[in-house]
Amino acid sequence: MTIKSTTALSSMTKTVKCFVRTKPTHSFPKDVIDLNQDIASITMNMAPLRLAMSQAATNSSGKDMVTSSNQPEKYAFSFDGILHNSTQEQVYNTCGADVITSALDGFNGCLMCYGMTGAGKTFTMTGATEVYEHRGILPRAIAHLFKEIRTRPDTAFDVRISYIELYNENFTDLIASANSGTPAVAEDTISGGGSGAGGEKLKV
Repeated sequence: MTIKSTTALSSMTKTVKCFVRTKPTHSFPKDVIDLNQDIASITMNMAPLRLAMSQAATNSSGKDMVTSSNQPEKYAFSFDGILHNSTQEQVYNTCGADVITSALDGFNGCLMCYGMTGAGKTFTMTGATEVYEHRGILPRAIAHLFKEIRTRPDTAFDVRISYIELYNENFTDLIASANSGTPAVAEDTISGGGSGAGGEKLKV
């Protein structure tokens, strides 16, 4: 494979990027969460939250409850971007498209979605099957991969796919046969740490 390093490096100015996607809601707590999309920062205002907690404690006990804290009133976080009320297409174009093109140029790529239960990780990664526009990062990445390959007829690509679930520290190969057993987990002694799961790889 020909590695076009200049193309990949120009599209990815940082090795690791971190974006925040907010879950759409009818009553976004603007008094607690201050989003500044221009500078990609989030400020958490703790005073309203602590007041609400104090009022809840008072209502449940029937006595006036005053919560005191020596913690900061605000916490500020900076990111590479904030995806607020963003469509699935906007999320992919912002977070996923460069990873696919750079992978075809010879660079390793990884997209990871992290968040608490119910935050919208599955919707972001796989999307919803009921509406085509709601498809997530995975189906968009696969479509983008083959579309990009067709634009490079002079290069031969070998595409293989594996689909592994990690849940409660247990690995499950989602495309292997029922008798294949649990994917093997082995320490990566070459890079000096970490671990990898060896699942079945299908050629596509």
